[in-house]
Amino acid sequence: MKHMTVVYSIVDESRFIEEQTRVMDLFAELGEKPWSVTAVSLDNEIRRLELVEQAISKSDVEIIPAILEHNDVGNVSDIDEL
Repeated sequence: MKHMTVVYSIVDESRFIEEQTRVMDLFAELGEKPWSVTAVSLDNEIRRLELVEQAISKSDVEIIPAILEHNDVGNVSDIDEL
């Protein structure tokens, strides 16, 4: 089994509603389907991972819980903001 991660950057939420609804309609158990959306996050989890990697590279592992708990991590440009 392979996985693919996609991050949507949404500037205008009101104009994104139709696409978000379409994505959520695809969110389902895999079952016998050839593919399915099996995970959805309302934040930028790739950015969260980048910040965790940044913290590790700076040997600042104490900041990792704040990164993991941040509710708008997609708009954090550097761990120094936390």
